[in-house]
Amino acid sequence: MLQKDIMDQIVFSCDEALKESFLKRMDIALKAAEDIVEKGGGCADVYDAELEKAILEHASFGLTPELTSKARMLWRELLRMSRERQYKYISETDPAAVLAHEADMCAEGGKKPVLCPVGLEREISAALNDEVSVRASVGAVFNGILAYDDARGAVVADSLYNTEWIYSAIYNKHIYINNICKTPDGSICLLMSQRLVDPRGDAITSIVFSLPEEHGAMAEAIGIFADYKINVEYFRMRNIRDQGSKLKNLIFVDLEADLKSPGLRAALMQLENELPFFRVIGWRKSV
Repeated sequence: MLQKDIMDQIVFSCDEALKESFLKRMDIALKAAEDIVEKGGGCADVYDAELEKAILEHASFGLTPELTSKARMLWRELLRMSRERQYKYISETDPAAVLAHEADMCAEGGKKPVLCPVGLEREISAALNDEVSVRASVGAVFNGILAYDDARGAVVADSLYNTEWIYSAIYNKHIYINNICKTPDGSICLLMSQRLVDPRGDAITSIVFSLPEEHGAMAEAIGIFADYKINVEYFRMRNIRDQGSKLKNLIFVDLEADLKSPGLRAALMQLENELPFFRVIGWRKSV
């Protein structure tokens, strides 16, 4: 037998052993999720950062620097896939597994006139085909929305690619975007409220999050969308100073998935539970 044939057989045997171990790990991950639900736990019981750190250290112990890096990448991916399976099971079987934004969802928005900045009342009224109430500034519109839980407000941007300032202004406020539509002059109008109105059908979901300061965090977050076959429609990053003047790097992502779809719910559950900051900002149809 040729040396290459012998090596091929060894590699095949290793792959078979890896496959068996992988299937066993995925099976154990699912059983762990079943146990969590059975004992009245929830998604908060899935991710243990300190335990996973210890697992990574154990998996890479005694290896060369090059192999240490590769082993940690492999085990991080295995751990992420295990958690993904657990979140999916919990989101589909546990009625108590409710995401933060779901408490604010409703069938319809408020009936009050739409608050809008001075000078934009005709533009916004025509875009929404609704009555408007003028406020002195964009900031006053946001404050008006926050003052009443059934208030609605709207602002205008030149295009979808010039909305970062709006998203940055509301990312940490109890304000949701409930659709974006075209105005008669070609700009876009963003309708907002404290309530997250059910989009009823296909929509693009907007989220914002920050990442832990560790190698590979971005790839791991994006990998969650890939797991559920969710397309990223728009992606942008922005550095923002919070009230304590600390610089925060925020990632704004638009996803081609409906808020109520099982895959998106499981993905958002994982992000909400594991990231330092996460929030659903709202939704829109294609513009």
